[in-house]
Amino acid sequence: MAGFYPDVPGFRFEYDRDGSVVMWDGSNTASLTQMQNLNNETWHSGAGSVNAQNYIGIAWPEPRDVVGIYTVSNAGAAAPTDKFDCRISANTTNGSDGTWTHLVDVPMNVIATNPNVPTHCRTDIFAITGATAIRGMQFYPYVYRGGSNTSNLHIYGQIPLTSNPDRLVLCDTTGTPTINGAYLDFGDAARSTTATISFRIKNNSAVSTANSIAMSFQQLFDASPTLAGQFQYSFNSGASWVTTGNIGNLAPGALSPVIQVRRNTLAAAAVGPWQSRVVAVPASMT
Repeated sequence: MAGFYPDVPGFRFEYDRDGSVVMWDGSNTASLTQMQNLNNETWHSGAGSVNAQNYIGIAWPEPRDVVGIYTVSNAGAAAPTDKFDCRISANTTNGSDGTWTHLVDVPMNVIATNPNVPTHCRTDIFAITGATAIRGMQFYPYVYRGGSNTSNLHIYGQIPLTSNPDRLVLCDTTGTPTINGAYLDFGDAARSTTATISFRIKNNSAVSTANSIAMSFQQLFDASPTLAGQFQYSFNSGASWVTTGNIGNLAPGALSPVIQVRRNTLAAAAVGPWQSRVVAVPASMT
């Protein structure tokens, strides 16, 4: 449970680092910085956002199930009632090509000035049904005043275990893969407190070994004082805590030992929905 805010409905797709492609208006491909800005919790404008005159399209490297969407747009002339025409595709490769069908109208959450995005990004997630085993989504703004300057686009759901099976998956301590996007959510965190969550990692591949798996944290936007060091791992039942580590190799279908992640919130920690991604990346799959 996430405390004051409702739990997220699934995992937020890390489309800025998982091989996805974001395109808008048929010819513009988002940079890494733009994708990170779209996928974080703070408000962006100008070059840091995506000014789509027609649509934003996203394509994933494998079929996924989508269960929730959150957007923020800062089109100054738009009305708060404006929406995105959300379309889905089972065969797109870049967010522009392929066959598309209308799914639902998604609220744009239009705010002309710097909004409190961290609050809205948890309270205004729009539930999605009927988006199973799709390869991408498009968002056409119902705005006829020069398009939509989109600041944030969060997409929640799951990657089925049968999609792109040669990957690592998050498991609970029993080794059961979890589809609970809130599993690693520490909820409301008071200053000068700590909390710990335990998990395991499974190599979902039936044929390939995951070699030299590196563990780290990533912040898409940071606080002051920095989040670095406020989240740590233990690979030895709490005997020591580190911010990076390597858990070695996992054979096909193998599980890691139990790993602990600890939130160690400073007395002077910044107030807000700051977060660190738990990152596990194999050097290779062979």
